[in-house]
Amino acid sequence: MKRLVAGALLGCFALFVSAHAATNDVLVVLKARLEVVMTALDPKPDIWINPDHAVTFLRAIYLPQTNKVHRILNKKGDLSANVDDEIGPSPKGFILYVRSEPKGSPNQLVHPQILKGPCSQTYVQVTPVADSDKQLDWRLLYGSQTDTNLLSKVKEVIEDMKHKPNQVPEDTARKFADPQH
Repeated sequence: MKRLVAGALLGCFALFVSAHAATNDVLVVLKARLEVVMTALDPKPDIWINPDHAVTFLRAIYLPQTNKVHRILNKKGDLSANVDDEIGPSPKGFILYVRSEPKGSPNQLVHPQILKGPCSQTYVQVTPVADSDKQLDWRLLYGSQTDTNLLSKVKEVIEDMKHKPNQVPEDTARKFADPQH
């Protein structure tokens, strides 16, 4: 009886994990590709996929810092006297947010675009995923001294999802792992 209950629980868990993986399959492949690109970084970036089924997104954080920010109070641009803490990239770091959504979902921003803030810049883009009904809505926040070669590799990995979404070819893995590329 104990084996039957344990087997049933294990089977339910396997179904849950496979259903969750099926909804995040595009982000799982992207996470694997990003890990290849970021193998040489020290310290290692934190890369994870949000487990919430309502909004599926991937986040990668490398060298973050807390910034003090005055919020805008109204349409005239008046600033709040209060200061809020906001997590952002350090001058040499980056934060990547990638959301998987149905292909053709409307967005309010023009893509691609670079938004300049007081502490960092943000590159925004939407990338359709080949052989899928998904698109990636992503934002790459980076500091003023972040390695441009690293930023190019991250962008290339995401943009490459519109051509080869389901695999990480060995030559691509070697190319991205090479710090001189």
